[in-house]
Amino acid sequence: MFNKHYLVNVRIQISDIEFDTDVIIKAPSSDEAREYAIYLESKSPRRLKWVEDGAIDMDGKIKLSTSFKTIESHHLTALRKNFITWNFCQSDLNNCGNYLEYKALIKK
Repeated sequence: MFNKHYLVNVRIQISDIEFDTDVIIKAPSSDEAREYAIYLESKSPRRLKWVEDGAIDMDGKIKLSTSFKTIESHHLTALRKNFITWNFCQSDLNNCGNYLEYKALIKK
């Protein structure tokens, strides 16, 4: 399976406070990279509630959303010096909150 590298920005909102974090994800698609980045930033992945524009964590206390950029191969070495790189793992997402139900709904 062909994988690309994505620089994913995760926006974390806790009440009126918002902050961002960035991570490199190697994944089959941008959607999977974005979802995996949310999984990685979650404080309670098994309780995540997946929604159209991201996920809700900690029983509604934390909102996670993402944006991304595809990384061109000639930039990857330099970016890896500053960002952690993760490999997408489908089984992690499958066991993450209501992920499977969420994916079934958006496919309809």
